[in-house]
Amino acid sequence: MENWCWEPEALAFISGHYETGEPLPQELLEKMLAAKNYQAAMFILRQLEFGLFDFRLHAEFSPAAGRENPRNAGGN
Repeated sequence: MENWCWEPEALAFISGHYETGEPLPQELLEKMLAAKNYQAAMFILRQLEFGLFDFRLHAEFSPAAGRENPRNAGGN
């Protein structure tokens, strides 16, 4: 959403040391940019897992069986 805040010019404008006013060092900016998308793929995989689970729930549900637990259908 607020991708503008990751632009070097924007960061230079809104950041600075609270006592000295020194700007954000370039090395720290590069580290922040490298860490920004850390584990983004894991987030996407998690969302895919939620979707697959949802599909499975809807595909395996039988209105005729109602609230019956399919694991107990064998009489165990």
